[in-house]
Amino acid sequence: MLRLTLVRHAKSSWADEKTKDFDRPLKERGFSDADLMADLVKEKNLIPDKIISSPALRAKTTAKIFAKKFKIKDIELDENIYYKGLNEIEEIIALTDDKVKHLMLFGHQPYIAALHSYFTGDFLTHIPTTGISHLSFQLNNWEAISANTASSIFVVYPKMFK
Repeated sequence: MLRLTLVRHAKSSWADEKTKDFDRPLKERGFSDADLMADLVKEKNLIPDKIISSPALRAKTTAKIFAKKFKIKDIELDENIYYKGLNEIEEIIALTDDKVKHLMLFGHQPYIAALHSYFTGDFLTHIPTTGISHLSFQLNNWEAISANTASSIFVVYPKMFK
């Protein structure tokens, strides 16, 4: 069985209009929401074997907050999560080493919701910032993942816990 946890980056700041989208930092609320959600995942004992993140500052920072909670040192950054589309992100997942049984991917809207919908067949249009979709595949290798091959275990986001 394979598990995939999809995480949308935490709330980012729009304070400086000159900041490029790629370089937007987290707002204070983003830091606290990421901390809250990382604690939730840790309490559920859903520590991933591998973390892959978009290199955009807001996603990378969110991934680092989670990784620190999990005592994971290595985060793989893949620019295709930021610059490309759904097919390329699916390929990143499919190319994951089969020794990895639980993958956590940090990315952006609309692709986090689209991946959830694609893999489960459950239509989801939006996942709020720091929202998490946890999926389970009754498969033994990542290359076999495709449409409608996952079960949704849960979808959560910070406002559910405040």
